[in-house]
Amino acid sequence: MAGVGLVQYVMGINAVVAEGGLPRLRGVYPSPNNVGLYLGRVWPVLLAVALWAGKGARRLLYRLALAPVLLASMRPACRAARLVGLPAASLAMGWRAGGRWRWVALTFVVVGALALVPLLSVPRFASLLDLEQGGTFFRLELWRSTLALIRDRPWVGVGPGNFSEAYRTRYILPSAWQEFNLEHPHNIYLDHWTRLGVLGVLAGIGGQFAIWREMRPRPGRDALALGFVGCMVALLAHGLVDNTLFFPDLAFTFFLVLGLAQSGLASVTGTAAAGSGS
Repeated sequence: MAGVGLVQYVMGINAVVAEGGLPRLRGVYPSPNNVGLYLGRVWPVLLAVALWAGKGARRLLYRLALAPVLLASMRPACRAARLVGLPAASLAMGWRAGGRWRWVALTFVVVGALALVPLLSVPRFASLLDLEQGGTFFRLELWRSTLALIRDRPWVGVGPGNFSEAYRTRYILPSAWQEFNLEHPHNIYLDHWTRLGVLGVLAGIGGQFAIWREMRPRPGRDALALGFVGCMVALLAHGLVDNTLFFPDLAFTFFLVLGLAQSGLASVTGTAAAGSGS
């Protein structure tokens, strides 16, 4: 997926032009944000095995795959992936690995934050601080409208796939009319609630509880387990401002990680790097 997107990006095919004339890679997806969402689940696993899986061909192959995936995940200029998902996942993996890796992760995040300062002059990123227009403004208006929907239908929501119809016909605020055709509320908890009601929220929390119970720190946990930690943290962090689960590829990734964690594969496929600081 990363390779297809990068080739298209270089050739100027199937790209989307954002604010300020910034081209955005979208590959096989209808939207560049979908690329950032999916690859945001992939790169933590590649990075963890590339760093902590010992030596051998497997580690080398993961390193080779990591470069195009990271590059493609940055080319959509997905603000949430860069500003929320990437630093959160990096800190989580570094903290779980322990030792010097905690300082490495912290340094990476601080340097990355400083490197993003010049981007505040780019219209797409400068709009993040604008509460009267642009993406941040519409996101806040969307959440206000979604809360009104939840107040009307707290127990069962509006059902899977029905958010768009309910939002644009009844709950959208007049100030947000320019983005009336949204399919989800861009928040993990609001998304579960509007689609599935209170039980949906509890199910979402239960799924996370099941995953983190299996991935709690233990002796002998390996690189793949660290990658799953980064994957889930990226999912939760990015999910605060975007979709999280209710796309086929995102749902598949979530349940694949859940299944692998519960099957015990995450504890037998590599070296016991977690907590060693090696």
